[in-house]
Amino acid sequence: FESVLVEVNDVEVSQEYDEYDGWMVNDGSGSCYIYSGFFNMANAGAPIVMGYPFDKITGIVTYFWGNYLLEPRSFDDYSSSPNGYIISTPNTTVVNNNFELPIQLSFWGDAQQVNTYSFEMQFDSEVINYEGYNSNATLSQGGVIDVSQPNPSTIQLEFNGDFSFENIQDLIKIEFSVVSSGATTIGFNAFEIDGANIQYFSLGEVNTNNDAEPIGDTLT
Repeated sequence: FESVLVEVNDVEVSQEYDEYDGWMVNDGSGSCYIYSGFFNMANAGAPIVMGYPFDKITGIVTYFWGNYLLEPRSFDDYSSSPNGYIISTPNTTVVNNNFELPIQLSFWGDAQQVNTYSFEMQFDSEVINYEGYNSNATLSQGGVIDVSQPNPSTIQLEFNGDFSFENIQDLIKIEFSVVSSGATTIGFNAFEIDGANIQYFSLGEVNTNNDAEPIGDTLT
C-alpha cells in the first residue's frame, strides 16, 4: 500500500545504480526498486555492488512511473548481512600533482569492531607511483601499519589496532604521484579483515594528465 512503512528481508542487489540513482534488490521471489526520493545513497557516496546481501531494508512504499517503489529514509533503514563489508575507491582525475586515494570501508547496521586488516593492491606503475600513506582522520589512525612494495606495481599493507565504524568511512589514504598521462584501475589480489576475505568491491579508475601546463599569474 502506498505511503506505508514496510521492510524487505534477506535480499541481494540485482541491479546497480541507474541514471536516477535508483537500484534493485531481489529476495528470490521478485525484484524491488529502491528509489532515491527521500535519501540518495549515490549522493552519500555509498557503493552498491551486484549480489551484495542485506538482512533487511526498510522504507516508505511509493507509487511512481506505474510501479511501486521503496524509499528508505536514511542509512539507518539499511542492515547489511554479517561480514558484508564493501571495499571501495572513487573515480579520480588528477592533473600533474601528487594525490591521495582513499580506500573506503562500508557496512550498514550495527557498528562493527575491527582489529586487523591486510591487503595487496595493484596499479599501473607507468601511470602512477606509490609514495606512501596517510592515516590521519581515517579509521586506521592510531594503529600500527606496515607496508612493503615487492614490485613497482604492487604494495602490501598490514594493519594492527582497534577501531569501530558504521556506514561508509575512509579506511586509509594511499599517496601516489603522477608518472604519465593515462588511466589505471586499482585492484586487490587479496583483502582480509580480521582474517575474513572481502568479497565485495567497488573500485574506481584513476585518470591522470601529466601534460597540462599550470596556469600562471596573469596579473600585471
